[in-house]
Amino acid sequence: MAGFTYEWKVDIAILLTLVNFTISAGSSLLRSRAKRKADRIHVYEKIYEDACFLLEYPYHKRNNAAKARLYCNDDLQLQTAVRAYISSHALEKWWTTGNCIPPTMTGDERWKFVELVQREARKHQDEIFHYSVNLQVPELSPVYHLEDQEVERRLVRIIKHIGENLSSFSPEIRRSWETREFNDPMDVKDLYAQGLRACPHYFEHNLRGFDDPFYDLPEAIRREYRAPTKKRVEALKWKGHK
Repeated sequence: MAGFTYEWKVDIAILLTLVNFTISAGSSLLRSRAKRKADRIHVYEKIYEDACFLLEYPYHKRNNAAKARLYCNDDLQLQTAVRAYISSHALEKWWTTGNCIPPTMTGDERWKFVELVQREARKHQDEIFHYSVNLQVPELSPVYHLEDQEVERRLVRIIKHIGENLSSFSPEIRRSWETREFNDPMDVKDLYAQGLRACPHYFEHNLRGFDDPFYDLPEAIRREYRAPTKKRVEALKWKGHK
C-alpha cells in the first residue's frame, strides 16, 4: 500500500512538471510569435507612409491641376462674373450675387445674368470634379511621376529599406523588389503604351497583364501593413511641396 502511495505521488509530480513545461513552452512560443509579428510590423511601418504617399500622389497632383483650371469664355464679361462667383464665399454666393452683375444691366436682364452665372459656375465645378477623379490606370503608377523629386526620394527609400530587411517581407514584395531592381522605368512605360495604342481605354476594360513594380510594391506594402494592424483607410496629412 505504501509503495502504491509513493508511485502515485511520483506520477503527480511528473504530471505537474509536464503541465508546467507545456505552459512555459506555450507561453514562450506565443511571446516569440508576438515578437516576430511586432518586429515585422515595425519593419513595414518605417515605409508605410512612403507607400501611401506614392499611391496618393497622382490624385493630389490631379486635384491641384484641377484647382488651377480657370473658367474661360469668349464673353469676357461672363467670364469675369463666373470666376468671381466661384471664388466667393458660400454666404456671398447666397446673399450678394448682385456683385457679379454688371452695373449696366437692369430689370429682368440682371436676374437672367445671375442665373446664367450660377449655371456656368456649376457646370465648370462639375467638370473640375470629374477631371480630378477621372484617373486611368497608367496615371496611377508612380512610374509616370518620377520627375518629382519627392516621389523619387521616397521610392528610393522604400527600395533601400526592403533590400536591407528582405527576409522580413512577404514573397510578393520580395518579387516586386527584384523586378524593380532589374526593370527600367521606360520599359514599364512602354508596356503601358502598347495597351494604350491598342485602345485609349484599354486599361479600363482589361487587366494590366504585366508587372509594374513601381505601383505593385507600394500597394503591397500598404495592404500587408494594414492587414495585421487592422489599419483602415485614413486621412493622412498630406505633406505638399513648398
